[in-house]
Amino acid sequence: MTNCSYATDRQEQVLNLISHGYTREQIARRMHISSSTVKSMLNRINRRLGAGTTPQAVRRGFETGVLIANASPDVIGLRAENQALLAELGRVYRALVEANRRLRVQDEVSSPHSFSQYLHGLREVA
Repeated sequence: MTNCSYATDRQEQVLNLISHGYTREQIARRMHISSSTVKSMLNRINRRLGAGTTPQAVRRGFETGVLIANASPDVIGLRAENQALLAELGRVYRALVEANRRLRVQDEVSSPHSFSQYLHGLREVA
């Protein structure tokens, strides 16, 4: 698996295909396995990701970097090191987005006028 030791490459493939809207039967045909094997793999994925449902597993897959947003289902054919690089890029991107958000808040707080606007915004939220 790209960045998680708790799922196999085949389970990652199943989760990736599910995230792109493939049905169990379509996944089974594409991966040359039975539909019941796909169902079994989905159950294991759900348990390993701590998800109660398959949609929750997909969400957790994106949160943990197992799945890469906007990645083609064909990304599963990439070599493991390329998948790891894509996952790392996803983590770096999320970190940059969060750092940018924090800097904007810090900039707003740094000037007196902006600080009062910031406090006013906090009062409205509370």
